[in-house]
Amino acid sequence: MADQLPDDIVQSIAISNAKSISEQPQMLSNLDESSAAAGATLDARSAVSDGHVRLADLELHINGQGQLVVTPVSSRVLDIFVPGTYSREAIEVTLDSRGVTLRLRKDR
Repeated sequence: MADQLPDDIVQSIAISNAKSISEQPQMLSNLDESSAAAGATLDARSAVSDGHVRLADLELHINGQGQLVVTPVSSRVLDIFVPGTYSREAIEVTLDSRGVTLRLRKDR
């Protein structure tokens, strides 16, 4: 009997094994999520490598004047939402032959 482990150590090992087995699906799920996130990050890096980003039905880039240029790729209606608080005086919309320019100044 000298070669057997005490009951409390056997019980601790059994509990530890059961716990690790029960946590395995969550750990595998976390690995899958981090792998998907890493893939999305690589896709995003390759998408911005030329200064253009494709986001759903939009192409985004910063032009030489530092303006964000949003180009719709499809003919769907484009709604633009800018979160925050703005007064009428803080919003300027210009329409010309090049397109629509929306200039916002954040209210304090």
